Order: sequence, then C-alpha cells, then structure tokens
Amino acid sequence: MEETQVHFHLADLEAQRRAGSDPWLEFLRVPSLRAGLYVLPAGGVDLQTPHAEDEIYVILSGRGR
Repeated sequence: MEETQVHFHLADLEAQRRAGSDPWLEFLRVPSLRAGLYVLPAGGVDLQTPHAEDEIYVILSGRGR
C-alpha cells in the first residue's frame, strides 16, 4: 500500500482563512477526520456550539481557557 503525505504551511492556511469571512477554515477532510484552522482575536469568545466529534485545540500564540 502506498503512503500519501500531505503538508500544510500555517502562513498559507492563515492567508486562505483571512481571504474569507469565516474564522474557521477547513483544510483537511477524510472519512474519519476533519482538520481546520480557527482563529480568535485577543479577548475573543468562541461562539461555536459543542460538537458530536472529539476536538483538539492547539494554541499557537497567547493562551486560552
């Protein structure tokens, strides 16, 4: 079985996200996983509702709670 490698660059994803009007940019979707970039400004509030899927948050700058 051949392995497929996928690479993403954060600067490219952020540019794509900024070009739209949504703070969320989905950049990967396969049958068992979705991945995306969600950006909140300093002091911003996450207005998303709870999801049925598990989620992982990675804070790249600042802090969250």
